[in-house]
Amino acid sequence: MKPAYATIVESLYRVSAAILLFAISNSFAISNPSIIFSHLESLPSPCSRVIAQTNDGDRSAKVAMEPSNDAVKVTAVRNLGEESWLERLEIEVRNVSDKPVYFLVVLMVFPDLKRTDERGITATQVILLKYGRRELLQKDSMATSLDMPIKPGDSYVFKLPENDRTYLERDLAAGIINESVLKRFFISVDMVNFGDGTGFRSGKPYPT
Repeated sequence: MKPAYATIVESLYRVSAAILLFAISNSFAISNPSIIFSHLESLPSPCSRVIAQTNDGDRSAKVAMEPSNDAVKVTAVRNLGEESWLERLEIEVRNVSDKPVYFLVVLMVFPDLKRTDERGITATQVILLKYGRRELLQKDSMATSLDMPIKPGDSYVFKLPENDRTYLERDLAAGIINESVLKRFFISVDMVNFGDGTGFRSGKPYPT
């Protein structure tokens, strides 16, 4: 049964700030760095728009409309219709602000895919797409001359991290998950750090 996507408002799940910071900080120490198994926070029905879907409408990507979109905009999602779409998926973002972006976190949320961790906690699967030096996830972290920003007007293309892609492909092949749970996903621009003490956290600007 195909999901009913019109111009309706849907629920989006986001990782709580503390858990997200923990996940990024420890991303090199765990086997599946961008997949989070923990409590998720349910947002109060943000607006979203379809940015890409296959010709038959069987697979689609939606973008959450948030204040952070004024700084970084998701401009394209490519290769959804490919047989090896997990490997070839591209998510393009553009810096539409007048400041360089030194650190960026974009969330991919699969609302139909639930995971249970070793403690028995079940949560929606979220994949983190990260740009920049991870120390810059802290609000008070400043950019240095060694940090390479996404300049105003420039774009950056994310691909699925290899660990996450391999993990999903393995579970699909083993029958642990079904292709149907990957038919739709949401994209949320969650963190933006301009490297000067300002940015966006959980889609909202700081400092306030």
